[in-house]
Amino acid sequence: MTEQDLKRETKAYWDRLKDENTDICLKDYVSKKLTPLGNRSLLAAELEYAENAGCLNRKPCATLVLLLGFSREPLLQLICAYKPQKIVLIMNRFYDEEPGHVYGGRFKEAVVWLKKAGLIGAVPEFLSLPDNPDDPGYVVNDDPAAIFKTLTKAVLDEENVIIDVTGGKKSMVTGAFLYAAYAGVPISYVDFDDKAYSIAHRRPYGYACKIGELSNPYQSFALREWERVKESYKAYKFRDVLELLVGQNEKGDNGTIIRALEEYLPGAVGGINKMKEVIALYEKWDGGDFNGAAEIAGRVKDKVPEFKPPDAVSCLGGKWCSVVPAGFKFMDSIENFYDDSERLRVYVFDELKRIARLICYNQDYRSAFIRAGSLSEVIMLARLVKLAEKKEDKEALLKALHDGMTPAASSVYRLLLKNPGSKKIGSEKESPSGKNDLYFTGAPEIKVELTKKMNAWWKDGTSIFNADDGWDSFLKLRNQMVHKYFTVSREWAEDALCFLRANFEDFLGQKVATLTYQAEAVSWQELCVLCGLTGFLPLKLRT
Repeated sequence: MTEQDLKRETKAYWDRLKDENTDICLKDYVSKKLTPLGNRSLLAAELEYAENAGCLNRKPCATLVLLLGFSREPLLQLICAYKPQKIVLIMNRFYDEEPGHVYGGRFKEAVVWLKKAGLIGAVPEFLSLPDNPDDPGYVVNDDPAAIFKTLTKAVLDEENVIIDVTGGKKSMVTGAFLYAAYAGVPISYVDFDDKAYSIAHRRPYGYACKIGELSNPYQSFALREWERVKESYKAYKFRDVLELLVGQNEKGDNGTIIRALEEYLPGAVGGINKMKEVIALYEKWDGGDFNGAAEIAGRVKDKVPEFKPPDAVSCLGGKWCSVVPAGFKFMDSIENFYDDSERLRVYVFDELKRIARLICYNQDYRSAFIRAGSLSEVIMLARLVKLAEKKEDKEALLKALHDGMTPAASSVYRLLLKNPGSKKIGSEKESPSGKNDLYFTGAPEIKVELTKKMNAWWKDGTSIFNADDGWDSFLKLRNQMVHKYFTVSREWAEDALCFLRANFEDFLGQKVATLTYQAEAVSWQELCVLCGLTGFLPLKLRT
């Protein structure tokens, strides 16, 4: 059997189709053994030739979706190749003037001929609507949305599905392709060699068929993952972004974006690696690991020189506290941290933004409230240090706060709310010179001057803690949250943030909104520009 034999018999078959009953011709195509083809039918010879040429993907599937058009031969080739147990036949309402279910019934009969000819082992089950069990499949409007909706129901619970888009009209193909991409189902197509095409008959020769899967664009270009990356980034879920980009172990395993694009868009890999470094920095920063973020910042500067890390990374990185197996220690002594320093302001501003994200993105209201309470105490200690005017007294107080214990928050509030005058600080309640106004373990024996009673800033800045003793109510509620567990409402968390902001603004003597520190991730659009991905990502995925 040669290619010329196949070409000659194919032309003879096409010529018969012009004058004879198409069903009779189709039956002969499946069953009639031809001597020039080695006593094989034309269909059997086509399949053998294609398989020998390495063009036949014999990959069994459980359910095969077929779009029925006027060319039925390629669909019969598909059934022989995939040998499905079930077939979902999608039909138009009419084929010329013939109703779709009637035309589909004739195709179903042709599939029975495949079994009789020994080309398949069993006749597949043709699935249909429960209301029309005798129909050969699903009659659908000529509309992509209708095809999509039909397939959603038809193959919902089916396993090992392949959707073929060979035979249908463009509208059918569009709906089926979209569903396959959406569901992650393999997409099949019968293609043909351009050289094996008859211009006279306007048909490709069946023996030149190439049966195989089309690339799913959602998988090939990781479109679904890019959408998730975009939304996760905007919600500050940086660990999720890293796993989608390069995987849990950051090695770019199967299923990651970088692995998907290595084949189809290798030029994008460099941009993804840049993005990976920026995201890794943001993850460390958002978790409060300023030292770790600063280490990554060095690499990012080389790869993305225009990128500016958050100010907390630049200001505190390499100097911030870290946890080591032996316990808690500072990487560097920041003994003047509470001294109304730039570091204090950057840190508090950064934490304010982080607490707002806990409320907005994480809905973690309990953590937000507790964090706001802790940060407010940091500001109160800074207020305390501000009272020490003598250099030696301030240094002694800063060292005590840095190295040892801190006073109870309530005692600092009470001290700052006393009438103006000289105030004594010590390590015991009583000292040789008399009763101390504030005492805590390790405190130096010093005197400070309270020139003005602290403003009741919480009264105007909050709605829940706006009583004269609102600060005390806040502390008690915060302590209960630490030692007990109960549900915290968003209103409480938001008011705790207002409490903190009011404290900080009163301490600074200016509104937080006037500060120009960088404490947020750059926009997704800007990140794509910085990492050089605008040439690869479509507009919708980068804005």
